[in-house]
Amino acid sequence: DCGVTVQILEVTEENQSKLELKCMGRQRYEVISEELTSRHMRATVEIHEDQKQPRLLDPAGKVKDTFLRGPLPVWQHRLRDVFTLEKLIKNEITTSCPGINADSAPTEPIMFSYWIISTMPFKFKQRNKMLREDNLIVRLRSQLNYLRLLNHFDYCCLECGPNHPVVSCSDLMSMKSEGPFYHLKPEGMFDETVLTTNVNTDHVYWYGTATRKSDLTGYGRTLLGCKTCLRDLGWKFAAFDVTTQPQMFYGLKRKLLLIQASKDYESSSDSE
Repeated sequence: DCGVTVQILEVTEENQSKLELKCMGRQRYEVISEELTSRHMRATVEIHEDQKQPRLLDPAGKVKDTFLRGPLPVWQHRLRDVFTLEKLIKNEITTSCPGINADSAPTEPIMFSYWIISTMPFKFKQRNKMLREDNLIVRLRSQLNYLRLLNHFDYCCLECGPNHPVVSCSDLMSMKSEGPFYHLKPEGMFDETVLTTNVNTDHVYWYGTATRKSDLTGYGRTLLGCKTCLRDLGWKFAAFDVTTQPQMFYGLKRKLLLIQASKDYESSSDSE
């Protein structure tokens, strides 16, 4: 099994027997052995260090003479250059998901690949597969391939299934460098929340009286629910001051959503 070491960013003591932790992933590891005691589980792990990749292209985009091997075209060398892949991924995010600021991502390629994993809307299996990948080039190329399809994927209500898209993945937005996933605590428990500029009003509605009690300073919130199963999916946030930007956005509980290809994309894929 593989896992990720974490840095504890915030600790909240709810009571004598319960702590809430806010953490950030740091290093990948592989479990070598496990030992289960009466109270704890101990494990021996091996840290997976990413190998830094040399730059194949010069600043002008030409292949360095050192790396010329056989009659390979330049475009193949570009797909093996981490800095070119990083640039292509940033361009793809800007085009497919303009609400996310790709310029806030780390510039170091290894940390950039982890930023993409934590920031973009990957399925759990996709994220796990990327974390298991030791080859940085392969990891970045798989991320680029997925991001090129981002416009064809939706977040759907987990209870109602893929026929109830709540928001398009291309409508995600970020209010901080870590991306569109924000940890809110409006009801006494931390919820990983997907921030978005728009929702599908065919399947989502908001209700209740706007309250000034909000985790986000300057914003009030109303409840957001699914029209079919009536489950609370999150919140609608509206600014009190006309000078505050954005004026309105939505926060959806990530644990109540699933990622699914849109109907139009599935239909076109089937026809091909």
